[in-house]
Amino acid sequence: MKFCIQFRQLFSNACMLALVVTAAMNSPLQAQQSSLTIAEAQADSNQPLTFQYLFFWKENDTKTQSVLDATQKELAKLGANVSIKQIGIKDPANAELVEHYGVSRAPMPLVVCTASNGAVTKAFVSPFPAAQLQEGIVSRGTAESLKALQENKLVVLCALNGATGNNKTTLINARALKADQRFAQSVEVIAVDVRDPNEASLLAFFKLNANTAEPTTVILAPPGKQLASFSGAVTSAQIAEKLVAAQSACCPGGQCGPGAQCCPGGNCAPQKK
Repeated sequence: MKFCIQFRQLFSNACMLALVVTAAMNSPLQAQQSSLTIAEAQADSNQPLTFQYLFFWKENDTKTQSVLDATQKELAKLGANVSIKQIGIKDPANAELVEHYGVSRAPMPLVVCTASNGAVTKAFVSPFPAAQLQEGIVSRGTAESLKALQENKLVVLCALNGATGNNKTTLINARALKADQRFAQSVEVIAVDVRDPNEASLLAFFKLNANTAEPTTVILAPPGKQLASFSGAVTSAQIAEKLVAAQSACCPGGQCGPGAQCCPGGNCAPQKK
């Protein structure tokens, strides 16, 4: 199945496929491409994130070589946790990967950044400044949120300051929802520490206060829409109420408008003729 997402201003449109990071930084375009398959296992979520940039190309011409050279040089600056994989879209061995990303008709060359947890974090359509490639490197909280949203799940994002008091209570109550059969497969609970400087961009994006001692809980729906926010301690019932409303508001399980559009409360906009 293909998943597409636009996480608002953070990332460009991209299609999700879980990948294992493999190093191919210095392999020439003319070299034989080793195929990536859908069956490749995702990296352990407890391990540090690594990032693989998928370089999709069609013709081995001057333009492709120029973009590849600039991409390799820029990625070499980003450290050992970054690698590049070159993928010729005309190679039958790559057909499954090309199909799942839906890039067979995309402008080439195309660069897609994937995190080792399976999330697509950024897509770059040439021409693009090579310096932008670093935007694919994101925090753990961002990567986990993107992965869940790309799997068409609701996200309960808990921004915590320590593991005491209301912070601990909120996280326990949020995680308890995973035991509820209504949410076990359709909801992901993600905790971020507001004291972690790596999460500063994510916190700023959702306007979460990094200096407060109280927890903040945010509910997100694909493709990154904020549905609700709670400040301070929150109960499982309070979160569940918002999740149920979200699940009943959009397909599947709710009222769908023309073209399978989300149709909260059944109030759909008129179909364009």
